[in-house]
Amino acid sequence: MRRESGEDRICLAYLQMAEPSLANVARNLDSAGTRAIRILPMLISAGNHAEADIPAEVAALRKKHPQIAMEILPPIGSHPRFKTMMRELVGELL
Repeated sequence: MRRESGEDRICLAYLQMAEPSLANVARNLDSAGTRAIRILPMLISAGNHAEADIPAEVAALRKKHPQIAMEILPPIGSHPRFKTMMRELVGELL
C-alpha cells in the first residue's frame, strides 16, 4: 500500500499477539512529529475488537500522546464496496 500510494506514513499495527503494536506505532509516529492518526480497523465486521478493544487502546494512547489527534474509522468490512467485493468472491467460489 505504501508503494502504490507513494505515502510512506501508512503503518500496519496489530491489536494483540503480534508486532508492531498500535502503542509502538503511535510512539514512533509521535517521535517523527506526526500530529494526526487515522486508524482503519482491518476487520471484516464490527465486534468486540471494533467496539471495545480498539477504542480502549486508543483512549489509553490519547493520554500518552495528547498532542496527536486520533480518529478511529469504521471497520473496513462495513464499507459498501467491501461488502460488494465479498459477495462477488463468495459467488465465484461457490
